Amino acid sequence: MPTMLLLDRDSSRREHLVQLIRKIDPDIKIEVFIKPKPALSWLYWHSADLVVADSKFTDISATSLIQKVRALPG
Repeated sequence: MPTMLLLDRDSSRREHLVQLIRKIDPDIKIEVFIKPKPALSWLYWHSADLVVADSKFTDISATSLIQKVRALPG
C-alpha cells in the first residue's frame, strides 16, 4: 500500500488535501503532521512514497526540510 506523508500547519488545507487524496485512491495511507520535527522523526523509522509539505514553517526553511528528508536512511 502506498504511503504519503502530509506536513501542513493549516488545518483546513490539510483536511482538504486528505479528502482529495482519498477520492483519488482510498487505499493510500496518509500520515499527517503539523510540525516538521515529528514528521522527520516518523520518516527516520518509516518510508513514504510521497512527501507533501507546506513550505512556510517558522522553525525550518523549505530548503532545509528537503535536505533533511533526503539525508534520512532509506
